[in-house]
Amino acid sequence: MTTFAPSDYAFIDFEASSLYQGSWPIEVGLAWIEGDSIKSWSSLICPADSWSMLYWSPESARVHNIPLEWLYGAPSAERVAQDMLSVIGDRTLISDAPADQVWLSRLLETCKEAPAITVEPLADLFRFSEV
Repeated sequence: MTTFAPSDYAFIDFEASSLYQGSWPIEVGLAWIEGDSIKSWSSLICPADSWSMLYWSPESARVHNIPLEWLYGAPSAERVAQDMLSVIGDRTLISDAPADQVWLSRLLETCKEAPAITVEPLADLFRFSEV
């Protein structure tokens, strides 16, 4: 029987430029349990040169309330990817949104020698439940 260790997981969430197929991440957040406390880390993401502005949506910006101007002052996508990988360590990533895998992959593409990371569905946590 596999035991569930909360400290082995980190929840990941992205805000994105839009919901179009070519969209890109604009903010990433992580949350995890460490000892008796919940820790978190997040960062805005400056768009990579390879990310097309065709996929910036003013409608999405109104939903997440992050204007494009803020992103130009944010760390580079590569820097955010490196920092994020450092924070993740060997934790398994969990998300409630399938699109988070797409945005994670797009972010990691900006980082030299980034590992392939799979985001597990939130429902997978419940496989350890005895309820």
